[in-house]
Amino acid sequence: MSTQSAPYPPTPPVDNPAPSSDIDAVQKVLTRTLDALAGYDKMLPEAEPDVAPVLRKLRETHHSHASQLSAMISAMGGSPDTDGSIMSSVNKAVVSLRAMFDEIDDDALERAIEGEEYVTESFGEAMAEVSEERHREGLSALRSELEDVLMEARAIAD
Repeated sequence: MSTQSAPYPPTPPVDNPAPSSDIDAVQKVLTRTLDALAGYDKMLPEAEPDVAPVLRKLRETHHSHASQLSAMISAMGGSPDTDGSIMSSVNKAVVSLRAMFDEIDDDALERAIEGEEYVTESFGEAMAEVSEERHREGLSALRSELEDVLMEARAIAD
């Protein structure tokens, strides 16, 4: 199964924007996705050859999802915030420190997989919050793609 889904369908200008709670829920997923993406950007140059391909796949998945989540927020009538959170800076610092003393290997991959729980949880929270079915379906498809890549990552980490 490909980790690249079709782009979120473009929508004409929004006459009736979604409730702000819907936009906020999807923004939370986008922020966590961007934080994970920043972590993988920092990890990949230091990654061991056996974990680099799956880290790259996770990074590509998050990159694709960030674009689609931004499009979803725009389709809802919101303006996506693509800066990430303070956690992306913290994650980068932790990865940099770890790389100074240790390799980005199976153990680091396990930590990354654990961190992905925050992203998958935010998808579930957003799906429970978002009122429009097509947005819930879009979130569900993105979460399924991420879970597929995480299953592959777990097999390598074990």
